[in-house]
Amino acid sequence: MIEDLTPGIVLAVLGITLYKILELYARRKERLNLIEKLSESNPDLKLDLSFKSGNMFSSLKIGLLLVGVGIGCLVGIILQTTCTDSLSLQFDKFGDGVRCNISSLVGTMYFASIATFGGIGLVIAYLIEKKDKQKD
Repeated sequence: MIEDLTPGIVLAVLGITLYKILELYARRKERLNLIEKLSESNPDLKLDLSFKSGNMFSSLKIGLLLVGVGIGCLVGIILQTTCTDSLSLQFDKFGDGVRCNISSLVGTMYFASIATFGGIGLVIAYLIEKKDKQKD
């Protein structure tokens, strides 16, 4: 049943994500135009419109998150290979309910390992950022 809903859920999430990203760029451009009009109407107002990132650790966070997700995928593949190879000789003897449970368990192992290692990557990024802020 959930297999029938998966493509729709994935497309909905991708569509919403793409819409939000485009909306962010449109809002930024709109705000910059508003600031430029404000500075033209008031010449005494000095505004620095250069883009300065307030969070210089965003690339570190994204990078460590992706490394964690990659390690999680690798661990998931290793777990799946280990679990299913040990059961492959006995897999045909199991009933359909047991096969379905084993398949869902493997999917759960994939998701759990990806989420765990992705979270570990974000925690490491947080610790690095905290250490750098304490140094300053």
